[in-house]
Amino acid sequence: MKVAFFLSIAILSLLASWSSSSPSVSFLGIAPQDENYFRKETIKCRNGSRKFTKAQLNDDFCDCLDGTDEPGTSACPEGKFYCRNVGHLPTSLYSSMVNDGICDCCDGSDEYDGKVKCRNTCWEAGKKARDKLQKLIDMYREGVTIRKREVEQAKEAISKDKAELSVLKAEEKSLDKLVNQLKGNLSYISIFQDESKSEHEDTNVAEDGSESIEDMSKEEIGRLVASRWTGERTGQVEETGSGADSNEGKDGSLNKPSDGDSKTNAYDHHQSSITDDLDSSSVVHEPGLDKQTQFLGQERASFVAVMVSYECFEFS
Repeated sequence: MKVAFFLSIAILSLLASWSSSSPSVSFLGIAPQDENYFRKETIKCRNGSRKFTKAQLNDDFCDCLDGTDEPGTSACPEGKFYCRNVGHLPTSLYSSMVNDGICDCCDGSDEYDGKVKCRNTCWEAGKKARDKLQKLIDMYREGVTIRKREVEQAKEAISKDKAELSVLKAEEKSLDKLVNQLKGNLSYISIFQDESKSEHEDTNVAEDGSESIEDMSKEEIGRLVASRWTGERTGQVEETGSGADSNEGKDGSLNKPSDGDSKTNAYDHHQSSITDDLDSSSVVHEPGLDKQTQFLGQERASFVAVMVSYECFEFS
């Protein structure tokens, strides 16, 4: 934006220079910005060496060594001639190039003595520069337009993003609340599962123990317990039991006992089996046995005696 503004100012300045009138003979070779310096009646040399009057300006005699009093002539070797070049770019020439028969300024102002007639070519020469400057101005104007459009789009995008952000923040709060609630439920469920698992394991252990005992008959329980203590009498008990369980008569026919006889026979057989185990596990106090063997025998005998008492109590 600033560049376009300065370019516009440059064009206006250029147009103003085009419309400015040609300088008078007294101000010939003087830049427009320096004209006020030479309007005084008494003018001082720029190097401060001396002063000269307005009548001495451009009188083709060098009064100032720096050429201040002869800007439009070739009298001072240090002097400079200013070409206005209306329609093109202004320039400065050495004073030696003034009235030398060569058109150095595009407006021909350096050859004012009439010896050479110079054509004004500033407009043609300045057209290329003007076109380049105009393209630059158009480019900057287009850039300013694009920038304004992008700024408006950015404002709309920011406003939209702010609205979406507000919605997302509200959703975040609700989701945080839900997550905390689910965490509490999960903690409660974990505790409940641990308790249920513990109770289920205890129940399974109890059921397994009860089922294993309930599936066994009293004779099997007695034989199992006795076999764990005696070891060597289990096979004999089973053979005795299998022989006792046979109800086959001498003639090969089956004798079906009554309910009372069955219970009595089972009790007598079981008691005799346990008694045999008790007799076989009795401790024989021989001098050759060590104390540990005698102690184990006593323990076995005590346990079998307890089981006999238990079986007698159950059948009574």
